[in-house]
Amino acid sequence: MLPPPSPDEWRRLEPLIDAVLDAPVECRAELLAEASGGDAARLAELERLVAECERAYPLLEQPVADRFAAIFGDDAPRIPELLADRYRILREVGRGGMAIVYLARDVKHGRDVAVKVVRPELAAALGRSRFLREIEIAARLRHPHIVPLYDSGEVPATSANSNGNEPGSSLLYYVMPYEPGHSLRERLTQRGPLPIADVVLIVHDVCEALSHAHQHGIVHRDIKPENVLLSGRHALITDFGVARAVSEATVEASGAVAGVAFGTPTYMAPEQAASDPDVDHRADIYALGVLAYELLAGRPPFEKIERARRSHHAPDVLTPLFTYRSDVPDALAALIMKCLAPLPADRWQRADHLLAQLAAVRDPAGGSGATGGSRRAASWAAMFLGAALGLTLLVALAITLTRSRDERAPLALGRARRLTSDAGLEVQPSMSPDGRRVAYATGHSLQMRIAVRDVAGGKAMFLTTDSTVNQWLPRWSPDGARILF
Repeated sequence: MLPPPSPDEWRRLEPLIDAVLDAPVECRAELLAEASGGDAARLAELERLVAECERAYPLLEQPVADRFAAIFGDDAPRIPELLADRYRILREVGRGGMAIVYLARDVKHGRDVAVKVVRPELAAALGRSRFLREIEIAARLRHPHIVPLYDSGEVPATSANSNGNEPGSSLLYYVMPYEPGHSLRERLTQRGPLPIADVVLIVHDVCEALSHAHQHGIVHRDIKPENVLLSGRHALITDFGVARAVSEATVEASGAVAGVAFGTPTYMAPEQAASDPDVDHRADIYALGVLAYELLAGRPPFEKIERARRSHHAPDVLTPLFTYRSDVPDALAALIMKCLAPLPADRWQRADHLLAQLAAVRDPAGGSGATGGSRRAASWAAMFLGAALGLTLLVALAITLTRSRDERAPLALGRARRLTSDAGLEVQPSMSPDGRRVAYATGHSLQMRIAVRDVAGGKAMFLTTDSTVNQWLPRWSPDGARILF
């Protein structure tokens, strides 16, 4: 192997290496061969340098406390009897720089839970009352795609001391459901990039959870694959409000208002990395864009940025998704790129806006991930379905209005009138026995709901507002008082 490049050589090679890194993957071999001038040893050295520049740097990609968790001590804090009386600890299931996680049995309710005990070293540096207040706020969130907080609290130092911990080392803890499924990080590590349909579904689930939290004024601040759990093909966000609790508690304890960024560098929006005190919900939208990009490409979007420039996330070094994944639909790629805009004002301004755009990304079968041609096919299919619905309603209405006891009476068609003009699919109509209302399935492939509309006009009324599964095939009861679906 050649010796490392001298400073003069490196000054000459650096622009070339940058050009190779910025070039499409299929063009790199030609550029490297040209630069090496036929010298096999030099070619090998250039390839090594390029590979080194692309190598992930776990030291910089993880929070410092996670990377150096060992320096906080190898021994887990003993769970005080006060806590053990409520939660019977079964085993330790994980640890990081912030907390140690235990699988426990909730004695009162007879259920498995995850008890997360904040490391005593970190707890000593936090403003405990502020931490617990923020956790309490996050505990109010109730959504199918958010792992809820069951409980939280502080075990006083006197209780801790009786169990062998050092004086003053009272423990902060919070309790969540134990989810035995894998995290997105484990899924990525085991199998690599996900199918497009799965990515759209996961992004949709995370988006719904963020929309709910943002409406309650809560920003997650640490959206990443480790904090997204999988339940079947669906996603649940965990540790909601914990990053904010740590951030706010530390500010209270130290009196600082800026200067320390909480989160994971790879997924932090530029304003969050710069410790902007005005970070808002759009930082979560940025992190969601990084997450979606990584699920499709198998790598985060800014791996190759020089570490000194990382906090700026300059748009000219953002590698297009099609470089790694040629089958990504244009609409999905554009949606993700807008999430990754460096300026908050240039991103999607609300998670609801993102949800509306996800509805347009479908495959030919009505799922996720259509290419240009299949999107056109899906559009035609939706148009024909809408026409079929209109025709079906027309026929059903005419039959109802002209029905008589004489079964031999001829069918008489009345006036044709459009009942609906909403976007998306409207299928499977069912007329009420009195002919005054129609129930039908409406929405898109990721969420179908049952709507009821008066034939005489007016807005559609939805039967449910909290469903997490598709609803189909409405049928009226004979008396018209109930709808089965």
